[in-house]
This record gives sequence, structure tokens and C-alpha cells, in this order.
Amino acid sequence: MKTKFEQIVDVQAIGKAENHVSSAELFALAAAENLPPADQDAEKTLLLAVDIQLDFMDDGALGVKGAKKDVERLTRFMYDNIEKISAVAATCDCHSPMQIFHACWWQDENGNEPAPFTIITKKDLNAGRWTPRTMPEKSAEYLEALEKQGKKRLCIWPYHCLEASVGGAIEPQFSNMANFFSAVRRADFKKFGKGRIPYSEFYGALRPEYCEPGTDNTELLEYVSRFNKIIVAGEAMDYCVYETISQLCEELQRIGRSPQIFVLTGCTSSIGPREEAEKQYAELTKRYGITML
Repeated sequence: MKTKFEQIVDVQAIGKAENHVSSAELFALAAAENLPPADQDAEKTLLLAVDIQLDFMDDGALGVKGAKKDVERLTRFMYDNIEKISAVAATCDCHSPMQIFHACWWQDENGNEPAPFTIITKKDLNAGRWTPRTMPEKSAEYLEALEKQGKKRLCIWPYHCLEASVGGAIEPQFSNMANFFSAVRRADFKKFGKGRIPYSEFYGALRPEYCEPGTDNTELLEYVSRFNKIIVAGEAMDYCVYETISQLCEELQRIGRSPQIFVLTGCTSSIGPREEAEKQYAELTKRYGITML
């Protein structure tokens, strides 16, 4: 290509809200290229970027250590493989303050809100240690459902990815590369929101932790099912990336589709111990045949 990587991505600016290149400059660079359009690809490959948003960068509101380096490696991968990628899709956490995993949903007997990273259980609710300020029946139902599933517990996260906030925006340097790709290959750069249900976490992009009829993201499932290969990266490896891949494998199998799923391990970081996350992925590999790159 005529355009250099550095003209699209400023690695020193990754994780910052400012952008070194305007949309007009970016698309002028793209217009000078002459790559084949993605609809001519014999094999359709989707890059699925999970929650690459400012609040999940290293020093963001809910920062994942290593996220900025993940973005650098991912954008270089996109640049180097621009003719092999047929479409880019991004999932985005979309929250409001008043959600069950934010502090203002809860109070103790003195009216105090829980500190970030407080774990709240059904036992805490029954004992009156924490009381929901809204939707008490839904809150109890959710805590009970989490315990029955035996997966994750309710964690009070720092306020993050609030809709219309700077922190909720897609990281600008990744956005530059995705938009450049879209213009050069005349291809999709689609965005899928998740996380708007007030009484449930929504780690995976296809459905919330507590699932009721009508809450599944059928649009995303229908979209990804069109591709032969799905390459996944993003944040965090042990939460939203893992749950998204797990749900994808399950749902694609259910509808009789079997695209190859690849995980860019150098483009995703973990909140908890990486060794524990790798055990989860080893199980997915064994069960569904995903490939760790």
C-alpha cells in the first residue's frame, strides 16, 4: 500500500481521546489506494473486536493492563492483513449509571454505596447488608440466577462505558484503522452495542448473564454466521472476550453453522490471572475446536 501504518495509527496516542488524523485526511489516504473490494473475497473473514473502548484502556475507568499494547498489535495485524479481512465488527459496552453492577443501585443500612469491586451475594441481600434502591424483585432474581449458574458473581464495577461519554467511545487509533479498512476495501465496519439491560451484566455480546426471552442479540448472530472465518480480539480476555466466544460457539453450533474461530492471543489481555483464562480457552478449544493464534 501507498499509505504507511504511521499515517493511520499514532501508537503514542493509543488510549487517548485526541486523534492525530482527521476523517477527511484518513479518507483521502484511503482514496489513493487501489485494493480489491471485500465482496470479491472467495473466503469471507470477519475481524470481531470486542469492547475496544477508552474506558478499558490501561488507565481508563475500568482499565485492563496491557490493553494499549493490544491495540497496537491489533492495528498492525489489520494493516498487514488488510486484503485478507472481509469485514470488521466491534462490540461496545453501553451502560447507564443506574445498573445493577454500579454502586448507585445499592445501599447499606446507613445509605452508603458499595465500593468498586465489592462482591454482592444473595446471602448479603437476605441479611440486609446490601439493599437495592430499585427493582428489588429483579435484583434478588438475578443474584439467585448467578448462584444457580455457578459462573460469575455480582461485582460492583467502577462506572464505565456510559453512553455518550468519552470513555464509552471506541479507541480512536483502532477506529482509524477500522475506518481506513472500510474505505479501502469498500466493506463493513459494523458496531453492536450491548449492556443496556439494567438488571443484568452483559459480558458476552450475544446475550446477558441473566437471559429472558427477547434479550438475545440475534442481529449479531445472524451477521457473524455469514463468514467462513471469525478472528477475535479485544478486552478483556477472561470476561467479555471469553463470554462472547463461548456464546458464539454455542449459538453457531445450534443453528448448524461452523466457521473457523481464531483468537488473537497477543491482542487481548486479562483482568485476572492469565493462566486461569488460558484454562478456560483450553476447554473451548477442546469442546469447539477454536484456534489460539
